[in-house]
Amino acid sequence: MHNVFDNIFLMLNNFNLNEESKKRELYVAMTRAKNNLVIHLNNDILKGIKVEKLILKTDTNKYEKQDIIVLQTTHRDVWLDSFANNYRQNLIKQLQSGDKLFYKNGACYIINKKELFKFSKAFISKIKGQQEKGYLIEKVKINFMVYWYKEENKEEILIALPEIYLKKI
Repeated sequence: MHNVFDNIFLMLNNFNLNEESKKRELYVAMTRAKNNLVIHLNNDILKGIKVEKLILKTDTNKYEKQDIIVLQTTHRDVWLDSFANNYRQNLIKQLQSGDKLFYKNGACYIINKKELFKFSKAFISKIKGQQEKGYLIEKVKINFMVYWYKEENKEEILIALPEIYLKKI
């Protein structure tokens, strides 16, 4: 049985249906909606679609680029194994959501300059991409504290998922 959800929200940023894998991803996402399916997109890939109870709204407003961008992280954005030692677990257990962290060279540090964890290569690349657009990291703070179950060791490891605030210079 596939997971079904009451509401599905999709954000399709320059989504391209030319690849079979992308068509499949979209199909799977759309067929999981039990009550409501909301799709936000910035192209016309779904133009001409005929569906029962379809409500199409077009936003023609022009939006200025924001001075501040907030990047929300998930477990894919952090190097999970960087949390998997007793030293870091003792550090992280002293922290809570909202605590300030410091970013340097792909890692986050707590106030006394002790390394807490490293970001994934993909997320470091994302940050660099924003920096190339003129955004610099203004602050980093813990958003969520969650447990990751490391299957090979059969243990739960506490991890921090921060949010990163970038400011346009």
